[in-house]
Amino acid sequence: MVSVFIPISFMTGPVGVFYRQFSITMAGAIVISAIVALTLTPVLCAMLLKNTHGKKKKSLIDKFINWFNKGFERLTGKYVKILNKIVARRIVTFGILAAFCFGIYVTNEALPAGFIPNEDQGMIYAIIQTPPGSTLERTNEVAKKLQKICEETEGVASVTSLAGYEIMTEGRGSNAGTCLINLKPWGDRHHSVHEIMEELEEETKDLGAIIEYFEPPAVPGFGSSGGFAMRLLDKTNSTDYHQFEGINNKFMEALSKREELTGLFTFFSANYPQYELKINNKIAMQKGVSIDKAMQNLNILIGSTYEQGFIRFGRFFKVYTQAAPEYRRLPSDLEKLFVKNESGEMVPYSAFMTVEKKLGPNEITRYNLYNSASIRGLPAKGFTSSDAINAIKEVAAKELPNGYDVAWEGLSFDEASRGNESLYVFIVVLIFVYFVLAAQYESFLLPFVVILSLPVGVFGSFFVLKIMGLSNDVYAQIGLIMLIGLLGKNAVLIVEFAVQKQREGATVLEAAIEGSKARFRPILMTSFAFIAGLIPLVVASGAGAIGNRTIGGSSLGGMLIGTLFGVLIIPGLYYIFAKMAEGKSLIQDESFEPLSENFIRNSEAEKQSKANTESISKLKKLINKLKKRIKMNRIINIITMKKQLVVGIFAFFSLYACVPTKIVREENKAIPEQFDNQTTDSTTMATVKWKDFFSDPNLVTLIDSALANNQELNILLQRVNMAQNEIQAKTGEYLPSVNIVAGAEVEKVGEFTRNGAVEHNLNIREDEEFPEPLANFQAGLSASWELDVWKKLRNGKKLLF
Repeated sequence: MVSVFIPISFMTGPVGVFYRQFSITMAGAIVISAIVALTLTPVLCAMLLKNTHGKKKKSLIDKFINWFNKGFERLTGKYVKILNKIVARRIVTFGILAAFCFGIYVTNEALPAGFIPNEDQGMIYAIIQTPPGSTLERTNEVAKKLQKICEETEGVASVTSLAGYEIMTEGRGSNAGTCLINLKPWGDRHHSVHEIMEELEEETKDLGAIIEYFEPPAVPGFGSSGGFAMRLLDKTNSTDYHQFEGINNKFMEALSKREELTGLFTFFSANYPQYELKINNKIAMQKGVSIDKAMQNLNILIGSTYEQGFIRFGRFFKVYTQAAPEYRRLPSDLEKLFVKNESGEMVPYSAFMTVEKKLGPNEITRYNLYNSASIRGLPAKGFTSSDAINAIKEVAAKELPNGYDVAWEGLSFDEASRGNESLYVFIVVLIFVYFVLAAQYESFLLPFVVILSLPVGVFGSFFVLKIMGLSNDVYAQIGLIMLIGLLGKNAVLIVEFAVQKQREGATVLEAAIEGSKARFRPILMTSFAFIAGLIPLVVASGAGAIGNRTIGGSSLGGMLIGTLFGVLIIPGLYYIFAKMAEGKSLIQDESFEPLSENFIRNSEAEKQSKANTESISKLKKLINKLKKRIKMNRIINIITMKKQLVVGIFAFFSLYACVPTKIVREENKAIPEQFDNQTTDSTTMATVKWKDFFSDPNLVTLIDSALANNQELNILLQRVNMAQNEIQAKTGEYLPSVNIVAGAEVEKVGEFTRNGAVEHNLNIREDEEFPEPLANFQAGLSASWELDVWKKLRNGKKLLF
């Protein structure tokens, strides 16, 4: 499953952000889960799966589990009956697969395509556009009215208005304005952002201005708002702005007729009232006036310029140079202003400049060096951004004259330029998975069983998305990629078990049915557990609801339908491709057994053979040692018997009647004479070692394993050890028993005590000394030897044989 998510982690762009985050999260979770499954799960199984039969009464849960198990066993039996009827029928398998492929085509045509859906981010952008030439005061008045209406709308927390600037195209002008509408938290309001936008559109349609509502961009930094963003480009060498405005208006009118588009607006207009300054260069040169200096001076007088600053009264003040207000109140005041010529004389602007009224664009914007008009809009209800982009392309190809074209901005640029990139990623993932499976099965045909089981899940994903009214966007594609791993896992479980059964000698049909039967319950349980975990995503609401519902619906539909129908199709696919691979190989003398299995078995056989060899050599040593001891014991017995005869012959005859009955060991029967006359066969195992006789290494491995696992041989080894110990004990009884006792002591004895004097503390004269003590040593030796008069020792030894 990790191999599914590795390729998509290398995608770039705004969509790549989603794919990378998802792939890294899933791959990391799968690796950690695998480590836990291989380490902690066996321990948990040992703790939880304990045998409780007969230890307690069955509870209601136990009864329910037993009832469920019985019902599942009946379901498994019916499932096997169905497989017996359809697995070997190729036309049924390919017919079902073709039906689902056709269903994918139909649902894909009906399912709207998308890119990155706009989520409810708790904010709305309101763009205000008053008629061209409107004053800033009028635009501000409209913004205040809009702010008041928004504040009274249910679900709105706060509103901020701004006149003279619009956030969409970053346009500046007296007729532009913006309102930033902040909504209440999702838990405190009962309406979605789209419902609030529709309500505001209805209440603000009579404010005397064009007002459009947009959501923030789905990916911050890619565009200024949600929806689509584009520009109409004028690629002609000379631009007539009035003609460009006419083409832009016709294009906007054609776009508004398409049902896929709504909320269309543009700020481009060539009808803004303007004053054009016309300068006569010849007269200006005659007056000694430089055009550059004249324009700089006019900019300072009408506008302003920062000159310097100074500090006074503990504060910093800035000095700006500008004409007094009374000298720049009216447009005719421009002709009354003066500029200094090269001779230092003051020359009026009216001497070389005239002012004329005209209409023109408020500002000129360029895109890739072309004059452009910015256009914004939203997909209509029931359509996606992909539908809107396709509609715009169709209108542009039909309505725009030569020399004009459209270009995309923000997320629309990435969506329009990517095209079918998701399809290519899907194909790359399938190729990557195919090669991983080919390495696992060491076959180029069996991976097709897993690959061809996926269309069922893809159809289920598209079908559920269509029912839920969602689109095939980036979240749905992430769900499809996840389905490759999950549904592929189901197919891998069946194929892996079927391959093992086939190597054990089962036919292809038997292997397919047995593999499906053995994996039927694990597949259903794990799939339904995954489906249950997707239910909260399907019914999600609030922040990120669209993404959660899309990925949840895509995964749930694909997993449900893919599992229910996959367990019927996968056995048939395995039967088809296993039959194709049966008896064939791409490489001459190719082994159909995986190399890894051979390595494991050989290593185990080597270990087992080594253990068997050590056991056999140990047994041989013990037997040889036992034989030597038996011979030695016989010699000792003979010597012992002679000594006993010489020493106790009289006692032997006198007490003969008391001797117990003699235990006679059964004698070996004589070998028939015909047997000795038989000729020796050179191929018999009696003349050669069995390892030399059997040259097949696999057979030698099996014999070694059989010897090591032979319980009777192990019991024989134990009995030999016991007999050896008993023989040693019985043999020791024939030997003499010798006891040596040695001791030493020191007694304080002297002349006084030796001659009968009393205690040692008697009075001694000062000139006399107490006598030195005399040492007293004792030593003894005792020996005993039992005469086997009653034959106790000999008869006890004979019992061992």
